[in-house]
Amino acid sequence: MSASTLARRLSRIGITNPHYFYIKHVFALAGTTAGWLFVLGWLVSDNLLGGFMTALAFAFNHSEATRVQWTPPLRESFAFPMIIAQISIVTYILKNNRSGTFYAFGMMIFGVLAMLFWQFSQFAFFTQVTSLVSVYAFDYIPQRTMSCLLWGHLASFMISFVMLFGNEMLITSIYIASIISAFILLHFHFVLNRITLRPLYVATVLLCFISGTVLIKFGTTRLLRVEDDAHIFDILRSKFTNFSTFHTRLYTCSAEFDFISYETLQKLCATWLIPCAFLGVLLFGVSLLFMEGKELLYRSREQSKPHAEVFYNVVQMCCYAVMAVLIMRLKLFFTPHLCICSALLANDKLLKSAMIQLDKRVHAVIVVALIAVMAYEGRSNIEKQLSIKGEYSNPEQEMLFDWIMKETKPDSVFAGTMPVMANVKLTTLRPIVNHPHYENVGISKKSIKEVHKLLKEMGVNYFVFQLFNCAPDLVRPYCSYRGMWDEDDRENVENVSICDLMRVAVTQKDSHGIKPFTIAYSRNNNYVKSTKKTRLSKRRSFTVTAPEEELCLVCGDKASGYHYNALTCEGCKGFFRRSITRRAVYYCKYGRACDIDMYMRRKCQHCRLEKCMKIGMRSELVIPEEQCRIKREAKLRQRSNQPTEIAEVPSSSSEDLHLQMSCGSHIGVGRKLSVESEELLSRMKNIWNFISLARDEALTALAMQPPSCSTAFHKLAELTILEAQYAHKFVRHLPGFSRLHAVDRKTLQKVSKMEIIILRTANKYDTDKDCLILGNDRQTFCYDRKMYCDAGMAWLADFLFKFAKRLRELSLDSTQMLLLEAVIVFSERPGLLNARIVEETQEIYMETLKQLFRIDQTENPEFHNNLMSTFSDLRRFCSQHIDGSALRLTHLDEPMIMKPSLLDRMMRDHCLPYF
Repeated sequence: MSASTLARRLSRIGITNPHYFYIKHVFALAGTTAGWLFVLGWLVSDNLLGGFMTALAFAFNHSEATRVQWTPPLRESFAFPMIIAQISIVTYILKNNRSGTFYAFGMMIFGVLAMLFWQFSQFAFFTQVTSLVSVYAFDYIPQRTMSCLLWGHLASFMISFVMLFGNEMLITSIYIASIISAFILLHFHFVLNRITLRPLYVATVLLCFISGTVLIKFGTTRLLRVEDDAHIFDILRSKFTNFSTFHTRLYTCSAEFDFISYETLQKLCATWLIPCAFLGVLLFGVSLLFMEGKELLYRSREQSKPHAEVFYNVVQMCCYAVMAVLIMRLKLFFTPHLCICSALLANDKLLKSAMIQLDKRVHAVIVVALIAVMAYEGRSNIEKQLSIKGEYSNPEQEMLFDWIMKETKPDSVFAGTMPVMANVKLTTLRPIVNHPHYENVGISKKSIKEVHKLLKEMGVNYFVFQLFNCAPDLVRPYCSYRGMWDEDDRENVENVSICDLMRVAVTQKDSHGIKPFTIAYSRNNNYVKSTKKTRLSKRRSFTVTAPEEELCLVCGDKASGYHYNALTCEGCKGFFRRSITRRAVYYCKYGRACDIDMYMRRKCQHCRLEKCMKIGMRSELVIPEEQCRIKREAKLRQRSNQPTEIAEVPSSSSEDLHLQMSCGSHIGVGRKLSVESEELLSRMKNIWNFISLARDEALTALAMQPPSCSTAFHKLAELTILEAQYAHKFVRHLPGFSRLHAVDRKTLQKVSKMEIIILRTANKYDTDKDCLILGNDRQTFCYDRKMYCDAGMAWLADFLFKFAKRLRELSLDSTQMLLLEAVIVFSERPGLLNARIVEETQEIYMETLKQLFRIDQTENPEFHNNLMSTFSDLRRFCSQHIDGSALRLTHLDEPMIMKPSLLDRMMRDHCLPYF
């Protein structure tokens, strides 16, 4: 089924349509933000001009202040207008020194709504309590007003706790701990008020507040044994240390949770928002010095001073600045408060307090001039925002929904990720099961059987699994889902992952590995697993003609091969080629922080091209259009004149050259490989290219490091270990390896490890120098027989150099070496549970290797006998010495060149997971 065959449907745009119901309401809420900011600007500046300045500054910097126009379903889109409204009420209370139930009730209304919409609101309110206590420590808030504010917060918390069904994360939150700590400070005010030295009083109040908050927070956490918000503190810890877990990687690997970008600060400076806000804060600081000049050291104990509302908003802006610097996503708090602080420049009373005498009309002209300066760049920002137009298209998801509507019952229950489930619910009206609270320790780690049991208990019939979530990340391997989980669950790194099981189930139609689930729908990277035990056809035999599916490193779609130095799909290949040849310049409408997948690739070309560059696609490999035309003409001439020969490729055709392996020279010389063998070699070529990029970078980095020890042999150990680790990745992806039983895989890994290491090392032999040359093109290391003997490894050197000479005489190219490694891996070994499958797989590789030999005109029996004899000698040597190698090393004397632990690290199974 293709997108063109999908049935046309009419869309309803009324408010009764669930999509429009949410969109209209969230945009209505977002529309109130500018109004509340106007009110705040008016309150802190004491005139309407300040309100207009705040609202206009928000419009000029709209792209850096909110994401509601791009991601309306986010919880912050609903909650932030409520938080701004609550801050407006707090500012009004402080400005007029109000107190009483009415004002506390106003705070409570918006506070409850914000926390019901967004759990993170509690942290925003925690910063508010902290800011209020800070202002209170400087005697700017009367005790009655402070008590009113705290009661408003406590009421908000209690009602939210009840309406959230007793949320454990809320009862142990730092928000309630700060409220209780602040109440304790008020209760002991008569004691603290005896301190007359201002620095001591401020330090004592703040220290008591911070200590009380921390003690109450961690005390309740320990007492109730609740750790639902532990990941938030882990995220902060990971920002400044090397600490990381699966949960911290989920956040820190996303651009939104990185440190604030220089580009964001540059944009805010271009519209003069940061300079104006800085001048406003500076103006308040100067006026504060003049007002408190006589009481800088000693307090007068008066708690009713002017500009308390300004003091609070300045401290609140500082708190939001810290949050935004640590987590870029939180600039939605920082940018609006910069707009509020810029309105301080319109406050006449602050100017007078700072001893700056200006006529009101002159002052107004200066403020209007500043707005005009801000509008110079701000106007173009607004035009860019208004010029952005697009249309959302997702035919793959439409096909999934079409299948759901036609093939499932109306009462069938679906489970899956939140974005997919939201669309399933709104589009197909099928019941869904989804836990919206990520902050729950109990659901963070479950086996596939536990998941199946829970889904069955909740009546789930289908689970939607998207395979592109298993796509690797070459730039940051630890940021792929598999990389995150491997880092968190190191004990099971070598075990088969669910991603691999799903690949096998989808590509080989074998659902055995994902039992008790079965595949019900498989198309376009959307896979629906049924929890019912339906009868499906199974194909267990290994066929080279149906290789495992690789995923595009850019968008997660099905990859077609390596293009311009990276594994990508045809769509991303064409997009990259067009972008480079046309020298296209794109603009991101989402803040340059888009997560590119199969859907976002259509929406943001800027981030798509940026990701192409990050994964290693190289613009210099793109062939100019003129050379492409010459190449096409050459191919046409070759087809008409010389059908049995290969057309000559232009020397500048880097696009094709970087994909070539040695086998490319064999094909088309008069004999051809079979279709199955070509498929196998193509698969191995893609895998090896995929691994070799990272391998070469790692070898270069290792080679450029200064030697950690005084001998070159330590470098040999590290080079060998690194080579083995990347060979491990290559063999794990060999066609046929993943379908073996887990016990058989471990058996083959353990027994063939030494053979592969010796084979790869011997292949580095230089006949002229009679030594082994390791490393890469940038730096090489030469090791001769004497160096091995000096290290007490004459037993290894004698065989290794003799074996290397015999291997060199066979003149095997790189393709034949890769096939030979595969033959060694898929060899009959003692203890195999299913030796027949291993033997059948080896025969496929052997047949391909024989075809290459025939093409290379090496059909003589002597050559084949020499190869088999060399192979047998290798197996015989490893079987004799692999068990005793570690024992031999323990007898090395202290003065020897290599320490026992280093080479032992290369040999031991648990330290060197070769496969």
